[in-house]
Amino acid sequence: MTRTGPAQRFRATTAALAAVLFLLAGSTSAAADHDGPSLDAALFAKIDTFLASEREASDIPGLAVVIVAGDQIVHTGALGVADGSGRPVTPDTPFVLASVSKAFTATAVMQLVEAGLVELDAPVQRYVSWFRVADEPASARITIAQLLHHTSGIPASSASNDDQDEGALERRVRALASERLLFDPGTGYEYTNAGYDVLGFVVQSVSGLPFDQYVEEHILSPLGMVHSHALATDAFADGASEAFFRWFGVATMPTRVPHPRAEGPAAMVFSSANDMGRWIIANLNGGRVGQARILSDAGMAMLHAPAVETDPEHAYAMGWAVRPYWEALEVAGAPPTSYSLPALIEHEGASPTAHTYVGLVPERGWGFAVLMNTFDWIDGSAYAHVEQGIQRLLAGKEPLPAYPGRDLIDRNARNIAIGLLVLELVSLVWSIRVIRHWSGPAGLRPTGRRAAVALAVPLVLDVFVLALLLVFIPAVFDTSLAEALTYQPDAPWIVLPLLLLGGLWGTVRTITLGALYLRERYPRAGAAASTL
Repeated sequence: MTRTGPAQRFRATTAALAAVLFLLAGSTSAAADHDGPSLDAALFAKIDTFLASEREASDIPGLAVVIVAGDQIVHTGALGVADGSGRPVTPDTPFVLASVSKAFTATAVMQLVEAGLVELDAPVQRYVSWFRVADEPASARITIAQLLHHTSGIPASSASNDDQDEGALERRVRALASERLLFDPGTGYEYTNAGYDVLGFVVQSVSGLPFDQYVEEHILSPLGMVHSHALATDAFADGASEAFFRWFGVATMPTRVPHPRAEGPAAMVFSSANDMGRWIIANLNGGRVGQARILSDAGMAMLHAPAVETDPEHAYAMGWAVRPYWEALEVAGAPPTSYSLPALIEHEGASPTAHTYVGLVPERGWGFAVLMNTFDWIDGSAYAHVEQGIQRLLAGKEPLPAYPGRDLIDRNARNIAIGLLVLELVSLVWSIRVIRHWSGPAGLRPTGRRAAVALAVPLVLDVFVLALLLVFIPAVFDTSLAEALTYQPDAPWIVLPLLLLGGLWGTVRTITLGALYLRERYPRAGAAASTL
């Protein structure tokens, strides 16, 4: 994520935009405000055909979709399998939502705000007295709102745990005591799961209920989301989809991954397509589904209102991102990008084995969600293409071709890494042969240009590999190497050997070759070097 200073003008316009969103969300109907083709069987058949094509093209084992207009679910669909046995996906199959979970946590916080138990601008320490980061004075300045907006300064790379007991979330929050902030609270933007896990613990501390129990009782049950769960064990008991991963870009197979309770508030809520339809209805209609209400109209609108600019075309609200609807469609000659309506309120989720997306256009009165049980971070645009295609079809346009722009690099990143690993292995064999020859009879010892090549070529390869892994990849993909390894279960099998060959062996080889070269070229200096 790009870190930029919060746009102060948004603070002045948030209230006005929230009010407009409230009026629009409360007054839309199933068909009146829809901008695009009729929401009928022909359109839904077209969407289903598109999804079937995308599923085959990207080797997605299972997916489900729901489309909402006004206060009605107008279409659901399900394709593929939910586990290795071939169990079919249905509209009631729970999927892990990944970061789409953040909107549920933000809603829980807003419920406590409306109950007078939490204040958005209050410091976290008011509710969790022992909350700390490495910077003691800054710890006292981190507020609830800053956590909601990702402006606290807590880094995205904060370590978690895979525990499943009730104390897992507390241990996750206590572990932040050693984390150094990236910037002073409120002065920048850094998308981070850790901040939402802290919010989940605030909900737990203030309500007196475990976070998962609070979400079940105060959000999921009131909305009738019967196949949604805030605890992984409950979800799998209800037939949740298993995880799949596309190993080395070739074979998509069932893959067991942890579902840490410590990351429940940020990424571990489960839901089905039908239930996500009810969630979308609540968000389009001021917190209401039928007679049930989970938030006031103003509270729901506040969740959706942009609060911090993440780049010139995008903002973050509370558990939701906001951008211009036309920008999302990539329409040629679209109006200038701004936060004027229509706005697309959205969030995607990505884990090593799941990709989810929810998008709302309150002015048009519709929204949709798509849930998938696989993900490939290197080829992530293939999954983003699914939701963009649905957006365009709902707007009366054809889906764009897949893999635009720089995605050619993304798709070949794994092949490039494998190629470098092969080169490093060749270099290993060649370097061992050179070392043996240089240690042999005088006629085979290093001299002239040949020696320079033997020293320089593998060294250049090592420097390139290390720069690629430690500098270029983190910069291009906007992530740390550790996070990249977490999101790609197959990556350690390629990256760790590269680090060992390029870093550890490269250092040993260079010192050895250098010592042998010096021994021959400068006998006294070489002898001294050989004794080091």
